[in-house]
Amino acid sequence: MLRRIPNHSYIVYPSWAKPSYRWEDLPAIFSDLFGSGFLTFGRGPEDFLECGFSLDPEPYQLFDGVGGGGIILWEGDAHAGRGWRWLPIVVLQREANVRVPAGMPFSTEEFGTRVFIMEPHGGGGLSKRGKLYICPTSTENIDEAGDDIYWLICSTDKASQLKGLQALVDSARGFGLELTSEAAVPEAVRSKFEGWVPDPQLHFIWFKVQGGDENLDYHFAVLVYVAYQLRSLARNKLASMHLVAQIEGKPNLIHSWNWEAIGLTYKK
Repeated sequence: MLRRIPNHSYIVYPSWAKPSYRWEDLPAIFSDLFGSGFLTFGRGPEDFLECGFSLDPEPYQLFDGVGGGGIILWEGDAHAGRGWRWLPIVVLQREANVRVPAGMPFSTEEFGTRVFIMEPHGGGGLSKRGKLYICPTSTENIDEAGDDIYWLICSTDKASQLKGLQALVDSARGFGLELTSEAAVPEAVRSKFEGWVPDPQLHFIWFKVQGGDENLDYHFAVLVYVAYQLRSLARNKLASMHLVAQIEGKPNLIHSWNWEAIGLTYKK
């Protein structure tokens, strides 16, 4: 069963994002936040202290993504107390909204993950404006999955036609997850989920996932990174992506989706 780890929050920096703070520059920026030039606005350390920030950033890790960007693990809870009180988030929010991924509710207690996505202002970022790619994602509990973990892609193209699937496999491997073909998915899992999707024109592309232990948030963060990368390659052929497994709290978020609204993104 996938379970959340308390006080861990993940921020996905999309592969296609081009803010002025580059992914490869983040270690140097985070190690010298006030000297980096990204904590300006005429505010000094005392101003941030008054707002409840610590001047020494809590522990974090950076996981490099294949093709650009990556995933930030912050060992803190973005929803505890007054919310984000982590100085690096001030840098990230200069040029991006840091929000829950499309398709997920804003109340994190409702689905038990601590995963966020950077949606750069002006598309790709302030330095190089570009298109903003958004892909609805969700975590879905199916008891019949047992100890196994699956990814599901909903697409208007079949697997043989959808662009970017090799990039998806390569990106997942870069984060320590191995994907195997849809033939490994039991019929009980496949039929239950596919019965929840109301649009008959969509094709279902399944993968079995190995690796990543039982860390729900890490698995979902990797899926979100890959989904937003795949959206930039497959464009409106990609409808959504889903993490399917036995999940703590038994979320079934797809039941609350407005498929008519989501359909606007892939029926162009």
